Amino acid sequence: LHVLLPKLDEDDDAAVAPEVAAVNLPDAAKGEKIILLTTCPLEKADVRNCISEAGLPSVANPAAIIKVASIPKLGSGKTDFGGAKLLASESI
Repeated sequence: LHVLLPKLDEDDDAAVAPEVAAVNLPDAAKGEKIILLTTCPLEKADVRNCISEAGLPSVANPAAIIKVASIPKLGSGKTDFGGAKLLASESI
């Protein structure tokens, strides 16, 4: 998906790199579904094409893409997947 993310202007000290996190949520029909959280706008069709071109199975396609202000982080700076999952469930 990195090819879909906007390029960071290295001359801009205030520039913030775009972030993406994928989480799974329960789904009555399939058991679970993938939700993609992103800090930059992404089109579902572009993401699906990227996944297809990478040779990944269709089950890797996200059920939803949610633009958020920021991806939840732990104190260590790593992605807080529990927080991301909660954010995704509240946003669906």
